[in-house]
Amino acid sequence: VNQSGPGHFHSWTYNDASVPAPYGRHCWADTSFTWQGRGGAKGQVSGRGPGFPLAPALPSRFTNHHLTSLRQVAYEPQLGTLVSTPVVELAMLRNGTLAREHGRVLSPSAPLLVAGTGAPADASTSDVVVTIGVPSLAAGEHAAVGVRVLANVSEDGRPFGGILTVVNFTARDANGTMRALASVRTLDPCATAGGSSGLSTASLPILASERALDMRLLVDRSTVEVFLMGGRVVFSATYSPSVLYVPDTHVALHAWGVATTNASVDVYSMGCGWTDPPYNDKPGMG
Repeated sequence: VNQSGPGHFHSWTYNDASVPAPYGRHCWADTSFTWQGRGGAKGQVSGRGPGFPLAPALPSRFTNHHLTSLRQVAYEPQLGTLVSTPVVELAMLRNGTLAREHGRVLSPSAPLLVAGTGAPADASTSDVVVTIGVPSLAAGEHAAVGVRVLANVSEDGRPFGGILTVVNFTARDANGTMRALASVRTLDPCATAGGSSGLSTASLPILASERALDMRLLVDRSTVEVFLMGGRVVFSATYSPSVLYVPDTHVALHAWGVATTNASVDVYSMGCGWTDPPYNDKPGMG
């Protein structure tokens, strides 16, 4: 067992020679003691406040239950339904801007890797705000966009691993409404043939007057929350790949089918919401 990074338990890795290269002998890690000491991490979730408990299926006695952020529920009159969004006070915990990309084109052949979100920077506790233009599609055409967080980057500069949120677009109906299908999944970085787990899906409408898709992702160490179109769809996921490893914190944007124009992303670093943090910043082995 080896500790990497200064301080207490920033990242524990377990020597496992059975994992294929390039992950062999450095593939297992506990995602709550993580991100290699960047940003002053002390091995705890940032704890933005009490929320809904999530019990991740992680093979480690170090990882305990995680909490989502507080949410507020509102009525959306255009759809006649309730939506769920983070409480507005959460934005007050933003303590810096890690990255800002506006007016970008997303190409199916080349993911947009957002500079300033991976090592040596730390986006393991971040507020990711994305706006992407909705493509105009004819009947029978399909397109999709995605946002990946907690990703690593290969030697040739392509993202792998992490948690991926995808929105699939279809042609609008006679009233101009588009029925989009959203999904979230954990990507397995150590599988020789790729693979994913923890897939969740939900559909949402994009109205005739709406020309952009908005997404907000709250990343809190090993908990990721996704809010689409002002809370019409909400996903909560724990970061639990089938093979644990030492993750990075890159953010990447993807497109499939057709190029998507006018993509913007802002990534904010987040501080802690506890005035008296209920965690142990010097955890032991007992």
